[in-house]
Amino acid sequence: MNALNTAIVGERYTLAAFQKYKEQATNAEFRTLLQEAIATKHRHIELLENRLRNFGEAITWQTMGGEPLASLQSWLQSSDNESLIRRTLGDLQTGAVDAHGLDLRLTDPQTTELFKQISNNLLYHVERVGELYRAIKGNAVKPPLPSTIAMG
Repeated sequence: MNALNTAIVGERYTLAAFQKYKEQATNAEFRTLLQEAIATKHRHIELLENRLRNFGEAITWQTMGGEPLASLQSWLQSSDNESLIRRTLGDLQTGAVDAHGLDLRLTDPQTTELFKQISNNLLYHVERVGELYRAIKGNAVKPPLPSTIAMG
């Protein structure tokens, strides 16, 4: 249950952050990629919450607290397209690594499969956003800047 709740917190946090990034972004292609990632995050949250319910558990109140923090942090950071892209890449990579780590620690086949799916989905978005960043910056790319920390 702890792993599912941890994942829900992470997905809710980055969902809120990505929504703020989309509001701030001016690059149309990046905004489209963010909208796709937002849709994926909504689906992940739904799947994780359903899995919790399958165990007869309810979502804990702690899992609801990520949105205000994400909103505050995203507004305090710079909002140029490059910074937003780098934060998006960092947040996606952190989420993929966290989901993979949770997958490796658990033994329930359905839950581990869910975490594999989440990790793969996030890596897909990393690739898409990374391609856009390389197209914009060429050889002058800088490392990702996650606004989140690894849960691991």
